[in-house]
Amino acid sequence: MTTILGISALDKNVTAALVVDGRIVKVVMEERLTRVKQQAGFPTRAVETIFREIGLSPRDVDLVTYPFFRWQAEGREKLAGYLADLAHVGQQLGDPPGWLRHQAYYLGWLAFTTWSHRHWNAVLRRGLRGCGLGRTPLAYVPHHAAHAASAYFCSRFDRALVATFDWYGSGLGGSVWLAEGGRMRLLKK
Repeated sequence: MTTILGISALDKNVTAALVVDGRIVKVVMEERLTRVKQQAGFPTRAVETIFREIGLSPRDVDLVTYPFFRWQAEGREKLAGYLADLAHVGQQLGDPPGWLRHQAYYLGWLAFTTWSHRHWNAVLRRGLRGCGLGRTPLAYVPHHAAHAASAYFCSRFDRALVATFDWYGSGLGGSVWLAEGGRMRLLKK
């Protein structure tokens, strides 16, 4: 039996999901327990509720997953996007003041999101330790791969073309996958 505990992004709508042998067994949103809309932080109550209701303990969990890279990798991906954007934005805006304003905004956003990922990675580690999962293997899953897997594996289709689009995550704004026979292959990012 393989038991995986998935932890959502921690900045809002925090959720924990338990998957046993590839089957979703239980999903709990922290806000349903705290009554705080779009609850942020580690979903401690959600994890405890799953363990209590399913009758498991932390030692029964084989793997914990989190839908982003480690904070250092998230920062590198965003920096690569910024550098690629430099030439493109210069051509689009045309005027130096507009280009400089854009770069100042982008650099501020880059610094904030890198800090944010560092912060949430620390919250994740503390939360896992607090729930008795500090020694459980932790897999950082690329953000859009997590979206695509959720769509595909919950669809009941054996073969599907899966597209993800959101603002950003693990260096991407979107991705396209071919999913077939329980496997996914990235086609376009």
